[in-house]
Amino acid sequence: MGKPFQLELDNLEKTYAWANSCDVSPLVEIVKRGSLLPMLAIGSGGSITAAEILCELHSKYSGNLSKPMTPLEATRYTANNKRLSVWILSAGGNNPDILYSYNKMVAEEPKQLVVICGDPHSRLKGSTARNGFVDVFSFSLPSGKDGFLATNSLLAFSILLSRSYRSDSRTIFKYPSRLTQLWRSVFPNGITLSGLKRQCLALWKKKTLIVLYSTRFRSVAIDLESKFTEAALGNVQIADFRNFAHGRHHWLAKNSKDTGVLVFSSPDDAKLAESTLSLLPDSVPIVHVPLKSSQSDSLIGLLTLAFHLVGWAGWAKGIDPGRPGVPAFGSKLYNLHLPRTYIKLATEDETIIFRKSGVCAETLRHQDSYDFWKSALTTFRRRLASTRFSGAVFDYDGTLVDSRHRFNPPSGRIADELIRLLSAGLPIGIATGRGKSVRKDLRSILPKKYWGRVLIGYYNGAEIGKLGDNAIPDKNQQPCNELADFSNILSNDPEILRVATIDVRHLQLTVTQRLPIPEYRLWDITNQHLKSLSDTQLVALRSSHSIDVLAPGVSKLNLLTAFREVYSLHKLPILTIGDRGKWPGNDFELLAEPYSLSVDEVSANPAMCWNLSAPGTRGVQAALFYCQHLQVVSAKRAIRIQYKKSGETA
Repeated sequence: MGKPFQLELDNLEKTYAWANSCDVSPLVEIVKRGSLLPMLAIGSGGSITAAEILCELHSKYSGNLSKPMTPLEATRYTANNKRLSVWILSAGGNNPDILYSYNKMVAEEPKQLVVICGDPHSRLKGSTARNGFVDVFSFSLPSGKDGFLATNSLLAFSILLSRSYRSDSRTIFKYPSRLTQLWRSVFPNGITLSGLKRQCLALWKKKTLIVLYSTRFRSVAIDLESKFTEAALGNVQIADFRNFAHGRHHWLAKNSKDTGVLVFSSPDDAKLAESTLSLLPDSVPIVHVPLKSSQSDSLIGLLTLAFHLVGWAGWAKGIDPGRPGVPAFGSKLYNLHLPRTYIKLATEDETIIFRKSGVCAETLRHQDSYDFWKSALTTFRRRLASTRFSGAVFDYDGTLVDSRHRFNPPSGRIADELIRLLSAGLPIGIATGRGKSVRKDLRSILPKKYWGRVLIGYYNGAEIGKLGDNAIPDKNQQPCNELADFSNILSNDPEILRVATIDVRHLQLTVTQRLPIPEYRLWDITNQHLKSLSDTQLVALRSSHSIDVLAPGVSKLNLLTAFREVYSLHKLPILTIGDRGKWPGNDFELLAEPYSLSVDEVSANPAMCWNLSAPGTRGVQAALFYCQHLQVVSAKRAIRIQYKKSGETA
């Protein structure tokens, strides 16, 4: 099993060059979306090192907390806070543990779920096709699959991730063109591979290796411990300089004859490292590798050095780390499946109630509240099932169009469902914060004969017109005085100028984030300026990609009112569907109607605005789920919800 480890080392330069030239722009956008959230990173074997590196990058560049997890930890994890970015990293994407953890995380429905996989044809990559909200980045290494130990895949993960965190949408970061150039830039003069190889000979004669590290290099220490253990090269203990001082040093007092010390330090803790080493027994062999910086350049250079350290140790001990020999029980352990009872996935009702209450079922039962929410859900379902709707009003971005691809028209499957409803004589309303770009995209997917049955509320209901109307929205209208004044105020805010763009129209001002900042920061700044105005009637709302400030009287409810008048629906029931039903979302009013469904965020009101989509779906996929359960009642030119759960109508 595996392949010669020297072959893995020989491919490092090739992998480095490939990962350094790879187009990471899609990954940059994924990182940007997740930079506003705390993170969980899941990996097993060599990928746990990649998860550690990812967490280090995320905490450093976003300022948010991050935590690496093994797949087994992830299967036992239940998030009461769904505002998480969860990343699953796997080189092969086929081991049962990573597949279990993916299914569990899909069921948890975090704000962002990302899969990074080194095999585009893996079972893990294939699983993501069922869940449209999952961000996926897969690749094929020029060196092929790793052998027994993760080497080239881990180097690729590390470079791709670090380049993405150090890039933005305008400038893509790259390391020096060759790995040897990188080494020269991060290791001090006088430190060479051949020199380190000679110094380390004394370490390999010992049974135990203590690895002391600068906190920036924790992931490299973890990888060394992992590889030494997996290849049976020796015992490895790891600690940062101060944790070593809290009792771990006592190992040397009792076992100094059988122990060597390997040290990685950065300029930030060079003095601490030297002070620590000066106090160790003289009889203990020590190899100290100082780095020129604590940037990711040094991390990548040190990681590749760690691969060579593993190779040197194997050579000295007569073991090929790439082919150490796997016993029969080891293969059986690797392929062992978890008992079905081990992974506790929420039921469909529990998932829906979790979305609404924000509390997991187990906690609700402990609080004697679960029956209340179950009753509210049953009542809502029955009310929907017993109602015939004369039309439907949809939000656009985040509902009919994926916010990640908002400048593309709705998908063919969404178009088919809209055409199905329109062809049955049902009118459709589209509520959007955007302007004529929505008109252009809808015309590209809907036949012209149906344009008269589609009413669009542009700029959150500021202007309303049929799809066939070229005069709406009117781009020649100047901003109203109140919005023009507020635009001047925002334009003088130095932070807004640095991180966002401002677009002001007749009755709507839009603030769009340009650089990563904490999630609510832009909202807080905008509202702070709003509150400083006396007697203002401007209203701020959040969309899936921006903050909209609306002039008095502007609301998506304006579209609903016009929809009833234009199509003579009067007091007939209308189904409303959107993605931002939670205040201050821009669908809050639209989804406060009696017959409202959300494809993502819901309000706190137990009587309306539920998300009934299938577990593990949201956004466009959830909208498609709803549309596919809308049954046309031809005789009455109406639609009804044929929502089925466990074989029963809603």
